[in-house]
Amino acid sequence: MSKNKKFIITVVSLGIILLLSDDTLSSELFITCQLTNNVNENNMSTSFAKKIDIETKKITSQKGIKFDKIIHYGENEIIFNNDIYENYSVYDPTSNSWSIFSERSISLYKCSSEKTPNE
Repeated sequence: MSKNKKFIITVVSLGIILLLSDDTLSSELFITCQLTNNVNENNMSTSFAKKIDIETKKITSQKGIKFDKIIHYGENEIIFNNDIYENYSVYDPTSNSWSIFSERSISLYKCSSEKTPNE
């Protein structure tokens, strides 16, 4: 086999390996949110951050408001339950908004998000 054919086969093989490995790498969704309304009867934090493993659909890190658990992970929303604060919340990735619903109030947050490779 000539050197040119070996080189082409090697380049194509590396490209396929890179494409496959890129798809199999897990990534995380990093969300940071800031309170936008003044309804804060539950003494919720005015800001918080969460890191979610997209592959396992589990929260890997929480700062600010803790104890959330994912109960539904959809394309247009992620729904969380929080037994400690007795509320549930919905994150809308299309509008980057987070709403926390409790018995007495609704707290609204504006968020920013980015996908990052798993560390």
